[in-house]
Parts: sequence; C-alpha cells; structure tokens
Amino acid sequence: MGKVRVALCAAGVVLVLAGCSSRVGGTPVASDARQEPLNTDVFDDLSTIDPCSMTGPAAFEKYGTAATPGRPSLDECAVRVATEEGRVTVRLGEWRTEEVLPAERDEFAAPDDGTSIVRLGRGCDMALVFSDGLALMTSAEAAGDSEVVPSDTVLCGLAQGAAQGVYDVAAGGRVKHWDDLPANSFGGVDACGLLDTDEAAATIGDTSGTAYFYPAKHQCRWGRAGGDSPTAKLDFPVAESAQDAGVPASATEEPIGGRPSWVVDTTAGNLTVCTVFTEHIEFEPGTGTTEYAALRVAIPTGGVDACAAARTLAGKAWPELPSP
Repeated sequence: MGKVRVALCAAGVVLVLAGCSSRVGGTPVASDARQEPLNTDVFDDLSTIDPCSMTGPAAFEKYGTAATPGRPSLDECAVRVATEEGRVTVRLGEWRTEEVLPAERDEFAAPDDGTSIVRLGRGCDMALVFSDGLALMTSAEAAGDSEVVPSDTVLCGLAQGAAQGVYDVAAGGRVKHWDDLPANSFGGVDACGLLDTDEAAATIGDTSGTAYFYPAKHQCRWGRAGGDSPTAKLDFPVAESAQDAGVPASATEEPIGGRPSWVVDTTAGNLTVCTVFTEHIEFEPGTGTTEYAALRVAIPTGGVDACAAARTLAGKAWPELPSP
C-alpha cells in the first residue's frame, strides 16, 4: 500500500505515536483551547487515514503493555495488549454516523464541550462522538490466544483509553494519512458507487430502498439493518489469507464478474447469509496481508435465494473494481 507521510515532530512534545504526519487535517488544538468542540475536519480525508496512526502505547499503559504499531486495515487498527488478566485485542478506527449508533448508550467521558466517549449497549464497544455527528468506534475483547477473559473493567478501560487516545492525537494534529496508494488499491474505491441502489434493492427483495453510506467510503450497506429485512453489504477486508478473510479452505473458486471468486453460504438464526469474496493486491508491502472485496447478502426465511442474489450483485460490482 505504500508509505505514510511523516514529518519531524517538535522537540519536547510527548508523542502518543511513533511519528507525526506531514499532511494533517485542520489545525492542531492547543491544550488550553480544548473546551472548543472538536469536529472531524481535523482528520481531513477519512478514506485515507492510517488507523494505526491514531493510537500508541500510552493509550493503554494504565492496563497493560501494547504491541505497537498495530495491525492496520483500510478501516481499523488492531492492537494487542498484554494485561495482568490476559491478552486483549483492541480495535479502533471505523467511522459511523451518530444516527446509526444504538439507542442504549452511556457517556463515559467528555473530552471537551462537544465531544463524548460513550459505551454502546452492555458490552465494551465504545464510540468517540464528535460535535459534527460522526463517531469513531473502539472495542476491546479477549485475544483469540488468551487463556482467560479479562474483566469488563480492563476491557472497557482499554476501549475507553483507545477513544481518548484518538481524541488526543486528533486534537494535536498528529493523524497520518496513507501516502502513495497504488492507483488500483481498494483504498480509493467508494463502495456505494459500485451498485445502483434501486437495482440492489430489487435483487435482494428489499422494499425500503435504503442505502447506508459509511463515512470513510470503504463499506456500503443496502437495506435496513436489524435482521428482519434483506440486506446486502460490500466492504474491503484485509487479511493474511483467504481463510483469514472468511473463506473456508474447502471453498472452490468460480469466475464472477470477470474475477476469480469464492461463494460462501452460511445460516445464522432465521437468516441465510451468502458472501462472495474476491482477492486483490498486496495491502502493505512487508506485512503479508492482501486486500479482498466481500459482498454479503442476508435474507430472512422466505425471501429470495441469498446466493443467487449475491452472485448477481457481485457480477455487477466486480467489473467496477480496479484490476489487480
């Protein structure tokens, strides 16, 4: 994926990150001026942010030792933190609009008069909600190789620390952006621009005609969320292998829309879920990760054939993707 722009930082500044960006969005906010609400103008282009630039070891040191830099994808950064209670994976970086956040939320902190850190539901998913109505998501969960599940005190503390760390980085004007994205990277693709909303709705049997545009543009959803109506979602996961991205080792390849693809059929409760994957280019040189496109169709019992719909939509979306 190319390098990130890095500028020398002023001497004497204590960094949350290992480096600063030479292209930052907006003007750094002075420490004595943080009562002014912070908005997402300080991030500049949300679609090109290096999500791992928004955090560092200091954000997690109250509870453990973070292995940084974290593992980036187009939309989020995964950071492993070793705590006394077990190993934790902290994720941060996905953007949402405030209107789609769960109604059940508790305010944990208010970094300034217009920005808040809220817990969503009863778990440890958090959102840093900015004054202009955009929210950056953070979460913490036991790592897959952890022998025990840490307490909510630790998990929620780490998720809150990640959110506060993002605020501090943004207020200090230290957000990095991907530099020299290859012209054919999915990082420059607007997922919602790959399919016509009315055509997508008709294919999955959705009568709402709804499309949700994710602020960073790397994801799009057609249909109402919630599990009681048909939906389609297109996003660009980054993974070390097709299996890591969600393709079973037993899956067979088939051509769809001019690209080698895998079709994965699963059932979850009253939903039939079918996902079409296609592999793309190396994500970031030296990391061993690859970009994928994934189109998921979820159909409630009695609806259209999920895999037929997924194949149809992928057949229309894949030709619009940049070539590998």
